[in-house]
Amino acid sequence: MEKQQKKVRNSYRRNSAQSTEELLRALDQASAEGWQLVKVGSFRIHYKKDPNARYRYQMDCRSVDDWERYQAFFREQGWEHVCSSLGGAHFFRKPWDPSLPEEAYEIFTDLESRQQFRSRLSKGALLCCIASALNAVIYGSFLLEKYNIPDLCRALCWALGAAWWGWRVWNTRHPDPARKKRRVWSAVLSILTVLVMLASLGGMLWG
Repeated sequence: MEKQQKKVRNSYRRNSAQSTEELLRALDQASAEGWQLVKVGSFRIHYKKDPNARYRYQMDCRSVDDWERYQAFFREQGWEHVCSSLGGAHFFRKPWDPSLPEEAYEIFTDLESRQQFRSRLSKGALLCCIASALNAVIYGSFLLEKYNIPDLCRALCWALGAAWWGWRVWNTRHPDPARKKRRVWSAVLSILTVLVMLASLGGMLWG
């Protein structure tokens, strides 16, 4: 039986203008190949198979107070809401018509709404960074009283977590250049964090 759903890695999470355009082009291309968007997650993009439809996608980042009125505004322009991300990005689609000009597939997304979106992501990552750093300090203080492997592992784990979230804050506030190099550093920090978490679990069982 032919696969009806698929998930692909989401490598477009930094909300730069370049990354957003790449994501929208990827969604348009997938739709042309018969894969229609279901959800944009933090790590995966979900599609379902529907070769009988083809859409063009757009993303809006503004903060919404009246959701019904917001959706009605886009419906009047022919846009259908597909999903929203945890960070507040809203994805819309419109049936593709080759006779329509390119301007028919544009929506108003001003610079201020993009900046507000980055600000929300940055604040959330900053809170996680502070919480992780505080936990690292707490477990580090335990080591001053009595050295032991479990607390050492926990302190290292939280310290690496703080570094990872701090890296996310920096990426959100400086979103454009050197995306490939940043992905490498993010992967290194993630792997180190997982390894220390496993070591921490082993230390607790051993201790």
